[in-house]
Amino acid sequence: MTDPNRKELELLTLKCSRDVHDSIHRIFRARGVNNSWSLTEYFLTKPLVRATISGSIDDLIDSADPPQVYFPFLERRLARLHFLLDIRDYLQNPNRLRDEINVRDPLEMLRQMPLTANIEDVHKELLGDVETSPLGITTIGKRLASNWLNRSGIIPPAKYVRHPIWAKRTASEVTRHLWGNGPMGIDRSEIDRSEWVEYSLNDHFWVLAAKTIDTTVFASYAVPIASERLFFGYVVVQFPESLVKAPHVNGFAACPDDPASVPLFGELQRAIDVERYQRILTLAFNAQREKDLKDLLGGTPPPTVQRVAEFVKKDTYFFTNEEKIDQPRSIEEAVIWIWRKRHDRLIDRSCEATALDAVKRTLILAEYMAAAPEMVKAIEQIMTLNLVKKDEMSGNKPLDSLPAALIVGGPGSGKDKASQLVAVFTDHYTFERVRTYNMAGLRPQFLIGPLLQGIGIPYPLWKGGVTFEGQGARMGVSGIMPAANSPKDRPPVETVILDELNSLHIDEQGILLRIIENAEITPLFSQEPSRVALLCIGVMNEDPDLLAKEDAAGVSQASSDMFGRIMGTVVDELFRKARRLRPDLYRRLHRGGVVRLPSLSERRGDIPFLFAKFVRKTDPEARTTFDADDRLMEGDLPWSGNIRELQGLAKIALQVAKENRTTPSGTTVRITRDDVNEGLKRNDSLPKVKR
Repeated sequence: MTDPNRKELELLTLKCSRDVHDSIHRIFRARGVNNSWSLTEYFLTKPLVRATISGSIDDLIDSADPPQVYFPFLERRLARLHFLLDIRDYLQNPNRLRDEINVRDPLEMLRQMPLTANIEDVHKELLGDVETSPLGITTIGKRLASNWLNRSGIIPPAKYVRHPIWAKRTASEVTRHLWGNGPMGIDRSEIDRSEWVEYSLNDHFWVLAAKTIDTTVFASYAVPIASERLFFGYVVVQFPESLVKAPHVNGFAACPDDPASVPLFGELQRAIDVERYQRILTLAFNAQREKDLKDLLGGTPPPTVQRVAEFVKKDTYFFTNEEKIDQPRSIEEAVIWIWRKRHDRLIDRSCEATALDAVKRTLILAEYMAAAPEMVKAIEQIMTLNLVKKDEMSGNKPLDSLPAALIVGGPGSGKDKASQLVAVFTDHYTFERVRTYNMAGLRPQFLIGPLLQGIGIPYPLWKGGVTFEGQGARMGVSGIMPAANSPKDRPPVETVILDELNSLHIDEQGILLRIIENAEITPLFSQEPSRVALLCIGVMNEDPDLLAKEDAAGVSQASSDMFGRIMGTVVDELFRKARRLRPDLYRRLHRGGVVRLPSLSERRGDIPFLFAKFVRKTDPEARTTFDADDRLMEGDLPWSGNIRELQGLAKIALQVAKENRTTPSGTTVRITRDDVNEGLKRNDSLPKVKR
């Protein structure tokens, strides 16, 4: 994973990390512990795939391409704690550790240390050219990965692995591990800078806080971010050992199977939202592979079908020969399903001429990324709609009714990409043509029927001078819903996206309902209906429950009893004219699935990533500061314009940053909190901006 991709992943998981941190803080605060605990996430630069590992974790670590881990929030942690350690000084004077042991409040001491102007410079000073740490030197990570691979201990039969371990260690053990030829056999002169950073993050605090270095004990609770198929990383919480009422352990041990036996472990397990981490990382790594595939397809000269098929098979984390999924039930299964579909399409000789273009059209998730739980849930719902059941479209068997779904979201909420995503994850329609029509443009009303179903002139009227394949063939103009040219032909398999469906005249919505319900159309002038095999996706920017006004129907019906038959009829007629969505059409679309996209104010965890993405489109080298990211997620911003408003703010804030600071050529432009606030004022996002 390249450095920009790590930055993206950090922004994607930022809100998740903070929510977990706040939950754990409440757990320890209830036990009288405020500051003497730590939370650290470790992400692998690429996930471990169980199906591709033939030996042990030790074999993998000793291979030519050993797994690497990194700390996604290192710079933020350094900035928050003022944890500015001078590596060279410490390496030259290890006894300085003992000199600091008697500090009464080491955390307060760290806060009082001077904060440098640019925390990234401190990061570089800490790490040098080293950006990652080998999994082999991270004792906790190696143990978790080994347990995951060997399935040791009890792993619950769930789609996410919960197999935590814990340990007790003294500060003297930590010191020996770092500075002497201790139990781990590490010589001080051979310390890797990445290992120093791991020590600084997790262990240095405990050495400073230890009143007696030989007897102070702290506990580590570690949870893997993994599923049965993939291992993405792990989360480590460290805290005073006195909080754990559990048997003594030597080294690392599996946590008790019953969380109730150690209440703290059960609370930490619930606080560390492994499922949330796992979903975000699955989408993020899938997006990266889709970007890589997109770059490959756009290369010069264009790649061969065989080259692309080889990429999908060998260079993708989510492709496996051992497993074939028919009906995805989770994000991970859906991602595995689509990569398998791409590979099968590429090796299908009958589709070789169109395979590359067809595969390229499916790469929607390369840009359509999300991390906020509300948006991730919507994406997972789209991936698992399963609108076409297994073998439902095998052979020439006609459909009883058309597969259909409804996407609902406000302006700028991402409805266009979401509707395309439905087609990608619907079997038989994944690689087929997608056409989008704006229902607001179907005017005048009396032409809506022909525009939907087309105009067909039956054979007997066209005998003279016209050759047809046989009786029943038609000649005319195809409508939005294309049908077969003759009863013998198979209807085209396509996806039709009906944008602004709520703008389609309510009297003509009955035509659409009949098409979806019966999978057939009757073109104008035709004597017989024609079969269709379309995937219909309706898109609305208003709440369909309000448009259908089903709850109000009872009120209008009761009005005849209250006002009399004549007045009641008038009220009922006014109600029906005000209604803009037929309830029966809504219920039919609801049967397939209604996906409600959250507004930007409901998915604040996505805002820092999206903002940085829009900024980089204008200036690829520009960056946001930590306080700018915090400002963007604050709750006083309504984001009534959704994504479009954020796009405008990104452009203005970048302009403000360049106006306020003169940066030499080649210097990175940094957007600060003040720049964001000024951009909000110019963008009229708030009547009054809080500073």
